[in-house]
Amino acid sequence: MKNSQATPQRLFGASEQPEISFNANHYDQVWLSLLDSIGESNYFNGRVTTEHNEFTSTLTTTLIIYRDRHDPERPITHLAPIWWEMTTYDSEGNELPNDFSLKELLEKKLEH
Repeated sequence: MKNSQATPQRLFGASEQPEISFNANHYDQVWLSLLDSIGESNYFNGRVTTEHNEFTSTLTTTLIIYRDRHDPERPITHLAPIWWEMTTYDSEGNELPNDFSLKELLEKKLEH
């Protein structure tokens, strides 16, 4: 974290900065960016930056990708996160707290 003095406020919700709230459209955008970055790989370690109307998000993650080997297109059946972090920035480049949930992203997108 860039500003370690902001950590206690951020942890306990007393931050003066507004929190970025991820909605279904934001999750869709992150998912499409993530799929594009994963490609045909069975492992992903990197960053996915997504431009949203109100903010920019960067998902830094390490994932093991499970695919259906019996399907010729080898669709993703499960993603096992090893580590992840979502950072969000306003238009001026200031980091803002967010309510992103990787679990929510994976549950919504892999059930389809």
